[in-house]
Amino acid sequence: MHMTTPVLGSKLRQKRVISDNGLDIGYVLDAEFDASQAKLTAILIKPEHETKEIKEYVNEDHVLKIPYERVSAIGRHVIVKFPF
Repeated sequence: MHMTTPVLGSKLRQKRVISDNGLDIGYVLDAEFDASQAKLTAILIKPEHETKEIKEYVNEDHVLKIPYERVSAIGRHVIVKFPF
């Protein structure tokens, strides 16, 4: 069951992203939205450092795309389930 409250993608920008095991991942760069279903589908993260834990998930533009269903909480920070 997904327990996050609906959030506007623009409210997510620049929030720090931390994994559920305490890994500091980076900041929200943007969000993907499916207009036909009116819901967020992914968040795009700009990692501060490409650590060995996240390196395999970083694309050629140095961005992580995390499916929104991996988001477990949104507050002062965005908490995501790791691995993605």
